[in-house]
Amino acid sequence: MSDAAALRVAHIHWAFPPTTGGVESHLFDLARLQNDAGHNVTVITGEPDPTRTGDCEVISTPLLRLDLIRNSVVDLTYADALRVTLGAMLADRDVEIVHAHDLHHFTPEPAIVLTELRESLGFALHHTFHETWPDVLADHPVYREWDGNYAVSKFVRRGCGRRLGFEPRLFHLAVDTMVFHAERPAFATNGLPVILHPARLLPWKGVHLTVRMAAMLRDRGLPFRLILTDTQRIADWNVELDDYRRQITELIEAYSSVGPEWSLLGRQQEGF
Repeated sequence: MSDAAALRVAHIHWAFPPTTGGVESHLFDLARLQNDAGHNVTVITGEPDPTRTGDCEVISTPLLRLDLIRNSVVDLTYADALRVTLGAMLADRDVEIVHAHDLHHFTPEPAIVLTELRESLGFALHHTFHETWPDVLADHPVYREWDGNYAVSKFVRRGCGRRLGFEPRLFHLAVDTMVFHAERPAFATNGLPVILHPARLLPWKGVHLTVRMAAMLRDRGLPFRLILTDTQRIADWNVELDDYRRQITELIEAYSSVGPEWSLLGRQQEGF
């Protein structure tokens, strides 16, 4: 790639590896691949000790740390600090494209400040909705003024429409088929089949669909082991996700013949 084609890109998100999550893993790979393609990439995050990814720059700022945001009063002083700090980071690197990820969460100031900086610094501003919980920008949807908005799935796009009255462009995240591919047909071996749903227990991960699918397989007399995964390290300010975990447990108990002592949380579980 020639120097003329290289772009100066900044990604902004609350967290980054070693925090585990779909957004964080996606950002790690995306920044590395963009850097390998010849672009100048900077990741700005609240992760206190972020993992480095290739040769791209990863900057940590406490202004995006969720634990500090939650435990302090967010006021005009916070917005002023963001304006100065983010403005300097983006101006010093002459950033052309800012790609924000899930900045409709937790507190609205970063998105509002980026809207102002977009006007003063002249960069293009894009945003990806990786999910729609919770939505702090519903009353002041500044993202509608931005240069691009994307949803990673139909589920997320519908959620934006329902919660925000706004449907972003559908833009599925890529899958590396050199790494993730089937080596044999499902249920083709004589051993006990294993069904793995590698995700946190979140509504947009479709865990309830996997449990219902497992019940259908059981009703057809197909033996299997079902493994669901979860983590307790997740921001749940409105206790919505605790409610979903309870719903999953109740759904399993409704389908399972094992009984209510069959607990989902915190352990690997057998199939029904």
